[in-house]
Amino acid sequence: MGVNDLSSGQTQLAQLAASWDGTAPLFVAAGLESWNMTPTDAKNLVASLGSDFQVVRGDTFFQMLRATQKKS
Repeated sequence: MGVNDLSSGQTQLAQLAASWDGTAPLFVAAGLESWNMTPTDAKNLVASLGSDFQVVRGDTFFQMLRATQKKS
């Protein structure tokens, strides 16, 4: 998911949360557009997430994703 600005990032993540059925993990990789997003914008985006979201480092993201694929 490409995030161009704070507002669009919040909208995109809210749409993903609304469509998620909660029966399995949903992994969302987001890239922030550095020309338009500041570190403060990134911090505010993370702060605006609900409890359905967990922000993790890239290595943790891929470790968790691989773990779910092994169960299938």
